[in-house]
Amino acid sequence: MLDVLDLAYLPQEENQFRRELRAFIKEATQEMDAYARARSWMGFDAGFSKKLAAKGWLGLTLPKQYGGAEKGYFSR
Repeated sequence: MLDVLDLAYLPQEENQFRRELRAFIKEATQEMDAYARARSWMGFDAGFSKKLAAKGWLGLTLPKQYGGAEKGYFSR
């Protein structure tokens, strides 16, 4: 599974972001049944998007001049 995959070659900052994001997703989807979780990537949830935006996690790879964070592709 990807949650136990050793990605030691990634920069420390990227691994920390990965752990934080996984915890966020786990909490955000804990009340969904497996069927809904498996298909959640196909839909749009404004509330979920607002939570991502509140953490600054939208537009991670966009240039700062456009409101992004100019992060690398690992953050994507």
